[in-house]
Amino acid sequence: MSTTTASEKHAPQDPALPERRKPAARGRRVLWHLGHFCFGCSVLVLVMAGALALVLGVGLGAPAWLKERVARGINEGLPGYALRFDDMSLTLERNLVPRLALRGVAIAGVDGGPLAKLS
Repeated sequence: MSTTTASEKHAPQDPALPERRKPAARGRRVLWHLGHFCFGCSVLVLVMAGALALVLGVGLGAPAWLKERVARGINEGLPGYALRFDDMSLTLERNLVPRLALRGVAIAGVDGGPLAKLS
C-alpha cells in the first residue's frame, strides 16, 4: 500500500510542467492588456463622436484673440473701410465642411460713417 498524501497526488510529476504553464499565463496577461487597450480605444472613439455631434449641432464660439486677428486681416484687405463684428462662431455642417459665421457686422467708411450694418 502506498502512503501518498493528497498534496503529493496533485504535485506535478514532470519538472517541465511548471515551464509549460508560464506561456499560458503570459498569454492571459497579454489578452488582459489587449482587452483593456481595446476598451480604452472604444471609450476614446465614443467621446470623440460625442464631441463631434456636439460641434455639429451647436458650434464653437471663437476666442477674443481670434476675433481680433480675423478683423485685422479683413481690414487690411479692405483699405479705406473698417469692418466690425460682435460675434464669430465656427460650425461644422453635416458633410464636415466648416462654416465661419459673423454676427453684428458693421462696415464703416474712411470718415467713420456707417455704410452697412448686418445682423
